[in-house]
Amino acid sequence: MPAYSIIKEKKRYYKAFAGLLADLHSLIKKQHLQNYSTNQSVKLLKETNLIWFNLLGNKVKTDKDIDKIKEKYNSTKNYISTQKLNIKKKDSHT
Repeated sequence: MPAYSIIKEKKRYYKAFAGLLADLHSLIKKQHLQNYSTNQSVKLLKETNLIWFNLLGNKVKTDKDIDKIKEKYNSTKNYISTQKLNIKKKDSHT
């Protein structure tokens, strides 16, 4: 059984990844995509959903696993922020 600190971090990241999923869904809607299969946001949505699902199970057991999740969270959050800025810039030019 994972240590209490791991369980606590899993709970925290479960909530955080739920927020990322909501942000990604919103971003994808705003992007008005033509081809979902090759879009980076859609690929990231699938990866994020898998991590979110895995946080419920027994696949995340160690500090190393949490570190990988933290890294993925930060990179996904940065991607979303960058894409939102790009959409704002496009909208302000039209």
